[in-house]
Amino acid sequence: MGCLLSTAGGSSQSGAPKPGGPRPGQGAGGSVAAAQSGGIVVNSAGNNFRKGLDPKDFMCTHRRDETFVREPGSVNGQQFVISDCSGCAIFIPDHCEMVTLDRCAGCRVLVGPCESSIFVRNCTDMKIVASCRQFRMRDCERVDVLLHCVSQPSIETSTAVRFGCFQLAYFSLASQLERARLPPLANRWSEGYNFT
Repeated sequence: MGCLLSTAGGSSQSGAPKPGGPRPGQGAGGSVAAAQSGGIVVNSAGNNFRKGLDPKDFMCTHRRDETFVREPGSVNGQQFVISDCSGCAIFIPDHCEMVTLDRCAGCRVLVGPCESSIFVRNCTDMKIVASCRQFRMRDCERVDVLLHCVSQPSIETSTAVRFGCFQLAYFSLASQLERARLPPLANRWSEGYNFT
């Protein structure tokens, strides 16, 4: 994934909602009521979904010691939210629009090609493998990231963060990179900018 040309300078769940777990939009996002226009549903958190899609199918929240998997083709370019998870293995080998990881601890996360940004906030003891256009990290501790990133990764107020080159291959990765419009050889993983 561009490493050759990069410089070093600078209990299993299928992803179904947990019974009694929070509903989409509860917590930081507010309620999921809101406007529909032109086939797009916008919830109160400002997230867009194609009409007929359930936002909870694009969330992994409040999980403990589980394996969460979304099969290739199940996310299909939508936004994905991962929050308040602990000790989980989270695998999303699919093309996404944007991914947020908030308040997670001790998790291993794989995110397939992300068309825009991956935001990682308030996470500790994480291992992340991801491909994206923009990678941003804030208020994190002890995070290892294997990254394919078209732009310069941004790090704010984080400690003990290590970056390495994306080292993953799976059957549909090439077509997902194309759909996300991410050039495989444009990888600036080693050029992280620390804003702190």
